[in-house]
Amino acid sequence: MDGDATDAYIYVDTTVIGSSAKTITGANFGNTGGANFNVNRSNSEGAGYWEFASATGSLSGEAYDGKNNVDEADPGMIRWSDSAPPNNRSTIEGTVNFEGSATFQ
Repeated sequence: MDGDATDAYIYVDTTVIGSSAKTITGANFGNTGGANFNVNRSNSEGAGYWEFASATGSLSGEAYDGKNNVDEADPGMIRWSDSAPPNNRSTIEGTVNFEGSATFQ
């Protein structure tokens, strides 16, 4: 890797990701080579995604994935443990009191 703006540990076309979900577990993105992206994908949006579970290293996570050499949407077709929930949904935790009140964290 030469520090070019397109450098990534994985460079993949959207057509390779396809229309289904795939989970990749335990990838290490240590960034010893000066990459700008952990995963950089090309082409337009598709229906499928790759999810990186239990990824490690200084270049792992949502903040370092790319689409056409710029930061990819969160969540996009490349997803991580720290990605936002899909379709702008949020996870809410708490308790509901059946007498009409609710407490959320």
